[in-house]
Amino acid sequence: MYVCIIELDTGAVKRRDGTTVANIAAPERLPIDVVTELTLAYDPPSGHNIRLFDISPTDEIAICEWTTNDDASYKYLYWNGSGWTKRDMIATGEILGTCLRSTIRVGRASLTPVPTGRSI
Repeated sequence: MYVCIIELDTGAVKRRDGTTVANIAAPERLPIDVVTELTLAYDPPSGHNIRLFDISPTDEIAICEWTTNDDASYKYLYWNGSGWTKRDMIATGEILGTCLRSTIRVGRASLTPVPTGRSI
């Protein structure tokens, strides 16, 4: 999984360190070579699948990772100041559905903070 920052007002595509690697407003710089130009956040072990669930504006990423249809679990990636750290959150078990659009895990992940004074 690779991470980039896209500045919608300028079109700049940047690595995690802020280095501009492309501009979506300048088509001659597209497509982007993801492997050489973007920041690698997580490279799952061989045989593992992952799905992105949420990205926060404070360098946190929620993913689901699985190897078989009954061992899905949520993971939490965060920027520790020098690299990405992965932590387990919760095992969710079975993957629901069989086609890509219906492959959903029980529950969802959100890294969006709840405003003070409000409950979920």
